[in-house]
This record gives sequence, structure tokens and C-alpha cells, in this order.
Amino acid sequence: MAKKSAVVNLKNINLWSFIISVICICLLVVSAFLPIHNIFGVHPLKVLLVVTLMNLCLGAIGFAGIRDWKTMLRSIITIVINLGLSIILSYVIFIGSLLT
Repeated sequence: MAKKSAVVNLKNINLWSFIISVICICLLVVSAFLPIHNIFGVHPLKVLLVVTLMNLCLGAIGFAGIRDWKTMLRSIITIVINLGLSIILSYVIFIGSLLT
């Protein structure tokens, strides 16, 4: 009985990781069109990078909850989105710090 509960929780991690990755993309788009200010001395893109990297780890954990082709596709899309977003954010943060 406990094994079934663990699989359900991993499936939920898979779903929430996908939802968080879509939210991170929306936050990146919003930050591109709005003036960005430091929040408590931390740049918002750095916070978004940390959230994206944590979500990448959750997406990798979510691979254990794959039950069918839909959850596998959602896991792969989550990993691809998070990898792409973390590469873009790292590039923007690194190049932005060189220009200032």
C-alpha cells in the first residue's frame, strides 16, 4: 500500500514540476517587458535561475513517477524547458554582469 502512495506522490511531483516550469517561462517574459529592480539586494533573474535549477532537480525526480507515455512526455518537456531556461538565464546574468 505504501508503494502505491509513493508512486502517486512522484506523479504529483512530475505534474507540479511542469507547472512551475511554465510559470518560470511566464516570469521571464514578464521580466523582459517590465523594468527590473533589485529585490533586497538580489537580482530577480538570479532568483528565477535558482528556482529553475531547483525545478530541474524536481523534474529529474519526477522521472521516477512515469506511468505512461503522457507523463514521460511531460517529464521530458519539463527537463528541456528547465535546461533551456537555465542556460538562457545564466548567459543573461553572466553577460549582464560583464557589461556593468
